[in-house]
Amino acid sequence: MYQYSTALLESLLIIKTFEGFNEKAYPDPDTHGAPYTIGYGTQYYPDGSPVKQGQCVTKIKALEYLKNEVELIGQQLQELNLGLDESQTAALISFVHSVGWETFLYSNIIDSLEEEDYSEAVQDMSCWIFDNDHKVVGGLIDRRRHEVKLFLREQDELCAKSKDILL
Repeated sequence: MYQYSTALLESLLIIKTFEGFNEKAYPDPDTHGAPYTIGYGTQYYPDGSPVKQGQCVTKIKALEYLKNEVELIGQQLQELNLGLDESQTAALISFVHSVGWETFLYSNIIDSLEEEDYSEAVQDMSCWIFDNDHKVVGGLIDRRRHEVKLFLREQDELCAKSKDILL
């Protein structure tokens, strides 16, 4: 079971805020069919079965599904051994929940993280604001802003502390 730190709770809040809650499964806007999404962005149930047209969910059950997804993404990120701090992991959980695991794996973000080039990583994250028609989605701009701020939180705290050091 995942320990819900302040950063991880903030990640859940980002996801809930920007995904919104949908009681009834709705189709993918591009395919007008599968994959269907329900609750707070759930496309697959914890047992791996896909969400199907017409299915419904309560807010309590949707939160349970979301927590399961967050734990799964967190475990997958840990397996990459990127040396991420808690805030970076929490931010990437929200980001991966938004863009998908496969998309994340083949992005330049992992290369930047492996090189500990966090500036480049957040630059790359900030580019993911377009829909499939290459139009900017306002909600994605705000979501990326929140994710980047969370990603950089512990780095910013380290920089602030280092200003007090006299050399």
